[in-house]
Amino acid sequence: VSQSRYDPTPLGEQKLDWALVKHVDPDDIPKGLFRFMLIDPAGGKKNGKGDAWAIGLIGVRPYLDDTGASDVYLLDLIAEPMGEAEALEAIVRMYIGGGLIRQLGVEKVAMSSVEVHVANALRARGRPVSIESGTLALLRPGGRSKEERIVQNLQYPLIHGKIHMSKAIPEGFRQRMKLEMDKFPFWHDDILDMLSYGYDLIKSYRFGRHVKTYRDWE
Repeated sequence: VSQSRYDPTPLGEQKLDWALVKHVDPDDIPKGLFRFMLIDPAGGKKNGKGDAWAIGLIGVRPYLDDTGASDVYLLDLIAEPMGEAEALEAIVRMYIGGGLIRQLGVEKVAMSSVEVHVANALRARGRPVSIESGTLALLRPGGRSKEERIVQNLQYPLIHGKIHMSKAIPEGFRQRMKLEMDKFPFWHDDILDMLSYGYDLIKSYRFGRHVKTYRDWE
């Protein structure tokens, strides 16, 4: 099916190449990353089955290189169908175990209230987050289709070798991401959707655009 009516460059020609993701040992992940957590909630039913929740923790080296992009590390990942209660437990575990998380982003579509339940669950564990404090952000499509957002946000850093993935992430989730990239845009895209929102969050955070060396941040 032609995608040209949705985008001047057909998405079929903008394949996201799994081979461009850099896989790194946990010991080789840089220190001092700025950490962000992202939640792409399940959206109901697909083909009689529940959508997958995609929950991820990313670390960003806080400076831009000559390409105008930062190194991004996918540090932790969960992507599977879950009920809300199970998902909230997984979110709390990842948040508490994720170190200093500067901002938590939750996709906000229509009248969904996932961010409220997430904030309540974290508050109950002594980890308050809020929009007012800047520790919680709502992630919105912004008039873009999901496919447009994924291509716009992920293709450039992929081509320039800026997306890294920890080998500590369970193999099942890593293979799920590979399948999403191999079959994009004609299969599930829960992980890609979540990761693309990470770039929205980074853009709005506006950190260290003029830092010249990583040592300055250390």
